[in-house]
Amino acid sequence: MNKRNLMWMAGYLGVIAVIGALPESAFAAGAPWETPMQTAVGYITGTTGTLLATLGICIAGILFMIGKISWEWLASAVVGIALVFGSGQIVSIFRP
Repeated sequence: MNKRNLMWMAGYLGVIAVIGALPESAFAAGAPWETPMQTAVGYITGTTGTLLATLGICIAGILFMIGKISWEWLASAVVGIALVFGSGQIVSIFRP
C-alpha cells in the first residue's frame, strides 16, 4: 500500500470511530454500533442518497454528451446506483 491509500484508510477509520462514539448510540438496545450504522444506511439509501444519485447521473450524462466519458463509465454509474439502492434486497436473499 502506498502512503495515499494508508491516509484514506486512516480517514475512513477515523470517521467510523467518530460515528461509533456518538452519545445516542450508548443508549441503544443491542450492539452499540447498530444505531450509527442504521443511520448511515438510512442516509445512503434515503433522500440524501437519491439526491446524490440524481446529481451523479446528471453530471455523468453531461460528461457523456460532451465526449469526456465513455459508455463504460456511464454504465458503471448506473450499475453502482442500482447496487446501492438494491442492497437491502440483495442482503435479504442471503440472510435467513
